[in-house]
Amino acid sequence: MTIRLRLTLAAEAAALGRARTALRRWCDENGIGDERWRRELLVVASELCTNAVEAAPASASVRLHAWTQADRVWLQVDDDGPGLELRADEVLVPPPHLARGRGLLIVRSLTDRVEAGRDGDSTWVRVSRRL
Repeated sequence: MTIRLRLTLAAEAAALGRARTALRRWCDENGIGDERWRRELLVVASELCTNAVEAAPASASVRLHAWTQADRVWLQVDDDGPGLELRADEVLVPPPHLARGRGLLIVRSLTDRVEAGRDGDSTWVRVSRRL
């Protein structure tokens, strides 16, 4: 059985808390993962949503989708921003003196699979993690 969460947010920093709250509630209500696993999934969602909010135009929306499939949870965040080039074999590590730029590195370390692409005017990043 597939369990789904769909959430549309304004592309603004204030919406990030709403995304984390909704995802946490979805996991809790559906018994998805243990406490540590849920905290790590929230970090992943927070990083992806933050990137989307920062990339999307101010009037755009950011969408968070979560679903279960067999023994995996999938997250997808999409926005109306310019997108990025993400290669499966590439892990960019920012220089230590920079305070930013570690989001996708964190996401890769906490998930099993990371994909990104564009559909029309929308950019998406999709990740999965084994339960």
